Amino acid sequence: MGPRPFWRIFLTRALVVCLLGAVFGAFSEALARPVVIVAIGADNVHGRGIGHRRAGGVPVSQAFPAQLQALLRARGIDADVINAGVGGDTSAGMLARIDSDVPDGTQIVILDRANGNDRKAGLKGRQDSYIREIKAHLRARHIALIILPPWQAIPGALANRASDGHHFTASGHAAIARYLLPKVMSRLGRQSSQPD
Repeated sequence: MGPRPFWRIFLTRALVVCLLGAVFGAFSEALARPVVIVAIGADNVHGRGIGHRRAGGVPVSQAFPAQLQALLRARGIDADVINAGVGGDTSAGMLARIDSDVPDGTQIVILDRANGNDRKAGLKGRQDSYIREIKAHLRARHIALIILPPWQAIPGALANRASDGHHFTASGHAAIARYLLPKVMSRLGRQSSQPD
């Protein structure tokens, strides 16, 4: 069996180069996509509440999802943190919209339990069941979940309530964003050693 013709060798090598280019191109594109994080909850995710009695809070641009996005980007992470907070929502409402409000490609969901709203709606006894179902939906989609603790567990949150005594000031939201930053970085496999 004689040597292969030059054109066959050339075509084989060209095909290998094209295939490698396609693989590396797809890999680079995947790396270039932003990290997508969704914060879901009620008033204190959205920034403001509903109604007149507790009308304090901040615009969406100052709520903790926007502040967390800024912290991540300051560390070189191209992150989109989507604010899926809905004033007055309940855990049942969050479950109903978990698939529509969390787009494909999301890596992390941050969830704030709607304790007060669940209590007012008579759903507090079923809250754990709704949270389990939300977890199951996200697990099936391979999306990590971070559940916010009670506000008193977040340094600086309760000290920065708005004048209505329920919602947070921009400083309160900043405290929540700082609390979340190392947890999000850990889920992303990154180090959070840079100062705020």
